[in-house]
Amino acid sequence: MRLTRSILLGLALFAGSIGHSGSRLAARPVKGLFWKATSGTRTLYLLGSIHVGDSRMYPLPKEIEGAFERSAALVVESYSPNDSQADVDAFMDKHGVYPEGESLFRHLSSGTEDKLRQFASKNGVDATNLGSLKPWVVMMVTGFWPMISGGKTPSAPGIDDYFIGKAKDHKPIVGVETTEFQLNQLASIPDESQIAILTDALASSSTGEPDLEELWAAGNAAKIEKVTTGSFAKYPAIRKRLLEERNSHMVAVALSTLSSKNPCFLVVGAAHMLGPDGIVNLLRRKGFQVSAVHPG
Repeated sequence: MRLTRSILLGLALFAGSIGHSGSRLAARPVKGLFWKATSGTRTLYLLGSIHVGDSRMYPLPKEIEGAFERSAALVVESYSPNDSQADVDAFMDKHGVYPEGESLFRHLSSGTEDKLRQFASKNGVDATNLGSLKPWVVMMVTGFWPMISGGKTPSAPGIDDYFIGKAKDHKPIVGVETTEFQLNQLASIPDESQIAILTDALASSSTGEPDLEELWAAGNAAKIEKVTTGSFAKYPAIRKRLLEERNSHMVAVALSTLSSKNPCFLVVGAAHMLGPDGIVNLLRRKGFQVSAVHPG
């Protein structure tokens, strides 16, 4: 089973949720999650993103598109222009699959194995292939495969890729993290925690989840924060590593890119913006005035 870079890095996990609904946006105006942060003459625009796109998102509201055009640089969560599918495949071969003769099913409870096999049957996935994958990879499959098997492949770039495309040959692009770093964040989760998270992801896939695309389009930061908090409630150490520690680094990179004369435009997963230790509050602690911008 080959997982493309767009699926690997389009994780709902990096947008703050374990799992993914895969549904399409209703025909309504898009608001998104957007803030303006100022300190003296410095201006930093903050856009909380989702990593899977729908063509009805674009163009984004004029307040967001205009702020991007006024910005001198784009800072995104991940930008590794020299990465290749071969690099991802090599990482997956080393960290994402079991050695020959080993199987995921040997590490699962009978109840979790049953749920995984039910998921595979429902979504046309070969359970044998799933058995060869490490839990962190299967977790991603459970999040994205229902969308793919249902014919709901992304119809447009995610927010990150949309702005990367607009910035190329137009303004500098600064990536906070590399592809390898992001993959390593999941691969290095302790095995027992990987299995526990996979069990939760399978439970979520069977009971249904909030539609993150709809929540994002409506600009519903409170509900998105509630979803992300629930996703990590049982895993405070993982939350600290996947969100809180990365949030601080994202702020540091954005501020190092920001100048007193030219605004900077920061686009990272929505969960990184929200919560007590999210980027919005981290900037406030650094003396920035941060206000939500509500398009329309």
